Amino acid sequence: MKSLFFLMATVFYGLATLSVNFSIGMAFTLMSIGFIANIISIYVILYHSFPLVPLFQKSFFIPAILTLIFFISYIRKSEEKILNHKIFFIFIFIISVLFLFFPGGYYLPFLKTKSIFSHIYFYSLIIGNCLFITAGLSCIDQFIRKNNFKKYNISYISWGVFFLSISMFSGEIWSYLQTGSPIVWEDPCIFGYMAIWFYYVGFLHLYLVRRIGGKIRAYLLLLGLAMIFFLFILPETGRFSMPEVRLWLARY
Repeated sequence: MKSLFFLMATVFYGLATLSVNFSIGMAFTLMSIGFIANIISIYVILYHSFPLVPLFQKSFFIPAILTLIFFISYIRKSEEKILNHKIFFIFIFIISVLFLFFPGGYYLPFLKTKSIFSHIYFYSLIIGNCLFITAGLSCIDQFIRKNNFKKYNISYISWGVFFLSISMFSGEIWSYLQTGSPIVWEDPCIFGYMAIWFYYVGFLHLYLVRRIGGKIRAYLLLLGLAMIFFLFILPETGRFSMPEVRLWLARY
C-alpha cells in the first residue's frame, strides 16, 4: 500500500516538473498533491512500525522533507532564498523515481528502536541532510545565472549542522543505552554521516579564510551535494523491484 501512494506522489512530482514552465500555480498545486500522497505513504509506514522506528525506509521520507523545506522557504520569501523552482522540482522527481524503482530492502524495525532517542536520531538525520541538499540545489541556480556567487544561503547549512548534530548526539545516547557503546562501528553508514557532518562544520568555518570567495564556496556546496548523494541517498536504494505496483496493475 505504501508503494502505491509513493507511486502517486512520484507521478504528481513529475507532472509538477513538466508544468513549471507553463504555470507556477499549477506546478505548486500538483506538487502539493504529490506531497499529500507522500505523507500518506509515510503514515502507512508509521502505522505498521510505531512506536518502533522504520530505520531502513528513509527513502519515503526524503522527498517529503525536501518538498516541505521548499514550501516553507517559498512562503517565507526571505532575501537569502535562492531557489529555482524547476531545479528543485526536477531533483525531487529524480530521487522519487530512484527510490520507487530501486527501493531499499524492507527490514522490520528491531525492538531496540523503541526509544525516544532513536526517533530523534532518525528524523533529525533526514532533516539535516535535506537542508544540505537544499543549499547545494541553490548553488546550481547560481551557476546557471552566472551571478550571485557571494549570496549562497548559509542558513540552510547552519540549520543542517544543527539537526545533524542533534541526530548524532541522540544516536550516541540511544546506542549507549541499548548496546553499551556510543557508536555501532559495524554500521558503515555511520562513517558516511560523520563525513558529512565534518564537511559542513568545516564549511561553516570558511569565513576564517579570506582568500576563499563566494564562487569557491559554491563549488564546495556542489561537492557536498555529490557527497550526500553517494553517502546518504544512494545507500537507501536497492535492487530494481516494484512488487506492490505489479500486483495493483495485475488487478486491472
